[in-house]
Amino acid sequence: MKIVEISEVAENELVFDGNGGYARKMLCVHGNPFYAYIGIAEDASRYYTDEQIDNAAYASDWEEIDLDCCS
Repeated sequence: MKIVEISEVAENELVFDGNGGYARKMLCVHGNPFYAYIGIAEDASRYYTDEQIDNAAYASDWEEIDLDCCS
């Protein structure tokens, strides 16, 4: 399993939280990176292939990233 932090993830790259949740890295209007939650693997399959889902890296900083960076 590949373990990454947000600085190592490309924009729109799929990651998972280790508990069945998937997200992609996005940038807010100010250019700050955050994990945009998608849902479970079934939800992610609307945007990503099975191979991409199977190979998604574990985002070790998932809980540390502030999703409300612009508020």
